[in-house]
Amino acid sequence: MRYYISKNVFSFLLLILILLITTVLCTGTTESPTINENPLNVHEGDTLEFYLCTVKPAVLVKVSPIYPDSAKAAGIEGLVVIAGLIGIDGSVEGYKIIKSIPALDQAAIVALLQFKFKPAEYYGILVKVWITVPFAFRL
Repeated sequence: MRYYISKNVFSFLLLILILLITTVLCTGTTESPTINENPLNVHEGDTLEFYLCTVKPAVLVKVSPIYPDSAKAAGIEGLVVIAGLIGIDGSVEGYKIIKSIPALDQAAIVALLQFKFKPAEYYGILVKVWITVPFAFRL
């Protein structure tokens, strides 16, 4: 019994053979190249830019700010934006006010400091990261 191989199947098999031979000649092995698991040589507790984290921090406990009575009485409302430094234990270790409304800032800070996060990671290494949290105050 004769078997016939179509031109497409033959071309495909020939391409695979060429790729295998090229891999062996160029690397001396048929194993896949290894990926550097920590290309930036990051250590636990280092602070990274948000976009570099392979696992982003996730909010576990979110606390709403308490609207100050004085701000309510004065009719003050708006958006306060705070950057928070998330530590490797998931707590907020520090903050910077990005957009301020002086009468509302302290309420936003108190709320942010009570947040809890799943910490950020870089290839399995726990790292600190800055995130931005907006607090909307509406009457």
